[in-house]
Order: sequence, then C-alpha cells, then structure tokens
Amino acid sequence: MKKIAIFALLATLSVGTVNAQSFLSNILGKITGSSSSETSSTQNLVSNVLGTLIGNSVTLSKSTIQGTWKYKGTSCVLESENALAQVGGSVATSKIEEKANSYLAKVGVKEGKCSFTFEENDTCTFKMGNRELKGKYTLDGENKTIQFSFLYGRFTATANVAYNVSTLSIVFKADKMLGLVQKVAPAAASYSTTIATLATLLENYKGMMLGMKLEKK
Repeated sequence: MKKIAIFALLATLSVGTVNAQSFLSNILGKITGSSSSETSSTQNLVSNVLGTLIGNSVTLSKSTIQGTWKYKGTSCVLESENALAQVGGSVATSKIEEKANSYLAKVGVKEGKCSFTFEENDTCTFKMGNRELKGKYTLDGENKTIQFSFLYGRFTATANVAYNVSTLSIVFKADKMLGLVQKVAPAAASYSTTIATLATLLENYKGMMLGMKLEKK
C-alpha cells in the first residue's frame, strides 16, 4: 500500500487526473497482477486513491448534505475561477476573506453563532444567534449547486457547493449572500451600516462570490 500511495502522489503532481488514473491503473495492474477482467475494480481503486488525495471522490447528493453544518469562516471566490476547486484557495481571495470575516462577525455570522441545516424533506434553516430563517432547497448534485427559496419564494438564491469529507463550502453572488444575512440580522442601523460597508468593499472586486465554510455538527 505504501508503494501505491507514492505512485498516486507522483501521478497527481505530474499529470492531470484522467492521465493519472490511466497511469495508476497500469501500475496497480502490475503490482496486483490484475487481469483484464479486473480492470474495472482496479480503476475504482485508483479513483478512490486519487479522490482521497484530491478530496473530490464523494458524490454530492441530498443525503450527503443532510444535517446541521456549523459556520467556520467566510469563503470568497472570483466568478471567473472554478468555484468548486478555488473556494478560498487563492491568495487574493484570502485577503478579502479576512476583511469579510470581520464585518460579518459584527452582524452575527461567526463561529458558534451561525449554522445551516438541511432536512430530508427539502427544507432548510439558516441560523444566526437566536434568529433563524426557514426555507426550501433544491440540490443539483451533477452541477454542484443549491437553489434556495426563503420567505415563500420572495427571496431566492443559487449557490455553488464544494464538499470534502466533513466540510461544506457554499458561495453565492455577493449581493445574494449579503441579502440572506440581512434577512436574518436585527433591523438595527449599525447592522445595516456594516452590511452596506461590506457590500461597497466587494464592489471593488468584479465577479466576487461570497459564502460560508461549514463543518458538520
């Protein structure tokens, strides 16, 4: 197994995923002595090995996201980037995340005070402190998006989703994320001012998407 892990790592670093799978299939076939009839099993093993290293082997389904997810921080991504692979992954967005975190914390979006819950019956709940917003969701596992509907359809938003074992990142168009927060935040002038200030900041970054890093409760 150590040899397999080493080959997997080298292949992942040196070639694309598809080529790596083909490369590893041949390697594993020689190591295990697999016949042609065992090719499918070997390829499945390759996919699992690569998936573990890359973090994308788990199929996104409704059962995958069901339950309560605790807020762990802000996710920012440029719309021109691959939202599934680049969520919180670049230096540029990391700088923005730090600023967004500080502003959102002032209105209640912070660790220990914020969460998302997805139910089996397609309903969901967004909580901030002791306030909550209930709605419905539709997951598109193939395209890795979630369509949200709150306030009986008066507020809707589509989010890109990235899932990896016990973590979930949900990113919206920035105005939709801020709109969602504003629906739950108290109607105090200071809260509105903070959200408006963050909105102005994000306007400086064309195509910026904003969301949340979540961890399974």
